[in-house]
Amino acid sequence: MGHETTHSHLVSLVHQVSDLQTMLDKEVLRNKEREAALELERERLQREMARNVRVWLKPIETDYERERNINNHKAGTCAWILVDPMYQGWLGEQKSSLLRISGIPGEIKAWYYL
Repeated sequence: MGHETTHSHLVSLVHQVSDLQTMLDKEVLRNKEREAALELERERLQREMARNVRVWLKPIETDYERERNINNHKAGTCAWILVDPMYQGWLGEQKSSLLRISGIPGEIKAWYYL
């Protein structure tokens, strides 16, 4: 192999390495852009989750909602509580206490005002 052929081959290899480096740099840039986009999406989802938790935890008792619930009350709704032994025991207590009724969504809870 002559000197010119070797030089030509080296120049070709340098160009190939340069092209590969350019491709690699572009891929690194694309990955950084993807990471930035994923981080923005993660932050958006965290904000949305925090907002959903605040909405879920916020009191829903407003005068309008209370009035609407009273007006939509169905006869017999929550009548079970009046005969429930735990309620009767709480009602008969001499000391001041708070009655808390809870349950998972869909477990036949209803609004009631005692």
